[in-house]
Amino acid sequence: MRDFFSNFFSGDRRWLKLLILALIAVIIIFIVVTIIVVVSNRGDGTGVAPRNMQDILNKRFGQEQGIALVDFNPLLTIDKAGNIKMVKATDLKPITEDLMKKGKQEVKEDKWLESDSLLYDDQIVGTIIKYNSDLVSYINPDKSGKVSQKVFDSVKKGSPAEEFTKTIAKKSRIAYHALVFGAIVKGSGKNYYALVQEHYTIINIDTSKGTEQKINYVYKLTRNGDKMVIEDIEKVGEEKAMPLPEAKVTPAKSAADEQTTGQAAA
Repeated sequence: MRDFFSNFFSGDRRWLKLLILALIAVIIIFIVVTIIVVVSNRGDGTGVAPRNMQDILNKRFGQEQGIALVDFNPLLTIDKAGNIKMVKATDLKPITEDLMKKGKQEVKEDKWLESDSLLYDDQIVGTIIKYNSDLVSYINPDKSGKVSQKVFDSVKKGSPAEEFTKTIAKKSRIAYHALVFGAIVKGSGKNYYALVQEHYTIINIDTSKGTEQKINYVYKLTRNGDKMVIEDIEKVGEEKAMPLPEAKVTPAKSAADEQTTGQAAA
């Protein structure tokens, strides 16, 4: 090998041989960098791109019990979320591989609703809608005075999200106006993050006075088997509160009420 390089650099046109070696080195570096980029962005190799958010919300229509409106705002981006404490914003990346679990039916771009495959963004949206819908039933008792505990089905046991939910004031009631989704991104490992704007009125049960609030939250979700669960919730922005002279809230429906409603509809 030593004799080969000695002979290669000796003789005429030494500069041309050096140029050839330099070009070979550049090509090798380019190939290595390309492989690194492809591997880092390929996800699990399924090639399933994220869904259109409006399509997801259309699919989830009707699940937002107790919430007047569920919508999407593309202007709610992570860079506008302010200072996030739970994760560095620079560590967050767009979702490039959306397939969570492959089902029997192939995920087709125009017919994904017909597939039984699980998709990350769809499951994230569904989990957050369910959590907030169940939160209404957790804060507002039904006509018999009971509150639902279903909200804890959507949070990871022993997590900051569970503690956050438990500390919600019990001397209040809530009228939920809007749940607006923004960016949904991927962090490290199995962690995903969603920026959501929540618009509601908190009512003091002692004074019947209400305060309208519009708050931005970042939800941290992680995969737990075939479902996504909420691990942490952080407030990252809030618009000026608007005090209301008086507000009323409709009690949550009990299981008996829902059964009666269903029988009447039938």
